[in-house]
Amino acid sequence: MKFTLVATVLLTFSLSAFAVEYPVLTTASPDQVGFDSQKLHRLDGWIQNQIDAGYPSINLLVIKDNHIVLQKAWGYAKKYDGSTLLAHPIRATTNTMYDLASNTKMYATNFALQKLVYEGKID
Repeated sequence: MKFTLVATVLLTFSLSAFAVEYPVLTTASPDQVGFDSQKLHRLDGWIQNQIDAGYPSINLLVIKDNHIVLQKAWGYAKKYDGSTLLAHPIRATTNTMYDLASNTKMYATNFALQKLVYEGKID
């Protein structure tokens, strides 16, 4: 019994040595992190134009230096039931879950490239 307790304590402390601390995200205005507020406003308008043109929904999260600069959703999470337009479509929110399907390969490659650029390994 005593051995089990000591082993559990030792295992717990040894595993905590490998723990990784992740930064805490906070909210900041675009100007506070060096972003141009007008450009983000134009981006907002461009995205709304895409929604108005028929794009179903867009969810965007912009983070710089551990600060959330913009988090917004446009469009509808569910607008149709099959081919029938819903009387009360469900709006997309920043918590809307999307089925990425085969898009995962594209996103993984994009994130990997962004990381390599950030690390200065590629231009």
